[in-house]
Amino acid sequence: MSEHPELPVPAAAPADPRAVQRFVDHALGRARVLGRDLPAPGEGATRELWRELSALGRMDLAYARIIEPHLDALAILRQAGRTDLITDRDTWGVWAAEGSGEPLLATPSSAAHSADDDAADGPHWTLTGTKPWCSLAGSVSRAVVTAHVTDEVGEPTGHRRAFVVATDHPRFRPEAAAGWTSRGLAEVVTVPVRFEGVPAQPLGADEWYLTRPGFAWGGMGVAAVWLGGAQSVADLLWCKLVRPARPVDDAARTAKRSALAHHVTQVQPLSDRRGDEVLLGPHVLEHFDRSVEFFVLGTPDQRTVFDRVHTASADPWAVDTSWYERRKRDVLLACLPREHYGSVLDLGCSTGALTVELARRARSVTAVDASDVALSAARTRLERKGVPNVELVSAVLPRDWDEDWSPRELIVVSEMGYFCSPEQWRELLRRCVAALADGGHLVLCHWRHPIADWPLDGADVHREARRTPGLRGVLSHRETDFVIEVFAPVPAGDT
Repeated sequence: MSEHPELPVPAAAPADPRAVQRFVDHALGRARVLGRDLPAPGEGATRELWRELSALGRMDLAYARIIEPHLDALAILRQAGRTDLITDRDTWGVWAAEGSGEPLLATPSSAAHSADDDAADGPHWTLTGTKPWCSLAGSVSRAVVTAHVTDEVGEPTGHRRAFVVATDHPRFRPEAAAGWTSRGLAEVVTVPVRFEGVPAQPLGADEWYLTRPGFAWGGMGVAAVWLGGAQSVADLLWCKLVRPARPVDDAARTAKRSALAHHVTQVQPLSDRRGDEVLLGPHVLEHFDRSVEFFVLGTPDQRTVFDRVHTASADPWAVDTSWYERRKRDVLLACLPREHYGSVLDLGCSTGALTVELARRARSVTAVDASDVALSAARTRLERKGVPNVELVSAVLPRDWDEDWSPRELIVVSEMGYFCSPEQWRELLRRCVAALADGGHLVLCHWRHPIADWPLDGADVHREARRTPGLRGVLSHRETDFVIEVFAPVPAGDT
């Protein structure tokens, strides 16, 4: 039941009204089919209904919120014993919300001042007043609507009742929305409706609509739709998060089972009485018994982390005192295919040790880092060394990428690629490729050992670069501790 056809999804808001209407018509057509095929709630197969509603919400929340009221209305008609009102051609809404102002009134037709000469032969009730928040009032053909009941002389009785109305009646008048606009479900157009003596057929007795068992089932159906919507958000997040898997051996799984078994009130029913059922059933416990465990790694805030690192130490990576760091810079500079470059972009410049050397081989350098503390140290270094051709920029990449950085003859990314998430690194590579001048070079240099507490390591960073469209390898230098690779843009027309 959850295989849905391709949807005519409207464009982003503000949408073309014609596209929105096509979308709504498609959903209402699907609602008619599902109204025939799906079980009604409370008749032994409610789980199947809720599963389908959740699947619809997971696919498209607006689509599901168009379909669900139609199914709810059919269930209400069945519960009221009015299956004679169900047809294959009608589409339904359910309007039971209450707002401020004068309520919608339902009056027995003998007390209503109807303009219909044959009112005695028509419905027994008429509705007068305004009903707020009527979703799809201009699209559905019929609706279940609640109203405040009056007696035969038009005095309110203090009761409410449900009624069926046809939306093609000339005195059924949707109004323009005022004071409230749906932003998240723009396709589900929701407006107030003015009723001016509209004929209505009652469903059940006074207060039946709110007191029937099916009222709760209807609410749970709406919840199923929103559960699906939440799952779709979780799907997007799950796809974007890094999920390293750690194997769990048999001894660890046995220990986990033993620990869970000690929580008797959670994994066993408290008694045979209703309400004392097991809280964590097999369908939950099976997730704890897998052969692997998954961990979700977020991406720490670069600016906060590196400000803290550079505040704690004036030279956190010993770039000025470590032979390894000094030699690595010399090797990187020796790997540059050209002796001199015009414009250079140094990404992740830190305190500027490499920036100074790049500036000696360039006309100008833009050095970028997320840490203002590191940039302050870099500025001091540049002034002390008398290096005037460097612009320092504070930016978190790729979020703060500046299009004015293009084009560049050389872009250097040294020891910063693994401080991005996988998506951020792919985006940063894409921007670097776009910013390279013809004949320019992209240089990557990274540590080859594991990186604690960050989503990527050096191998991940360089692997992604090697498969990035628009780049070709020029040079690769690998040692035990670090790797340097030089790339150039693929010439136009080459494959």
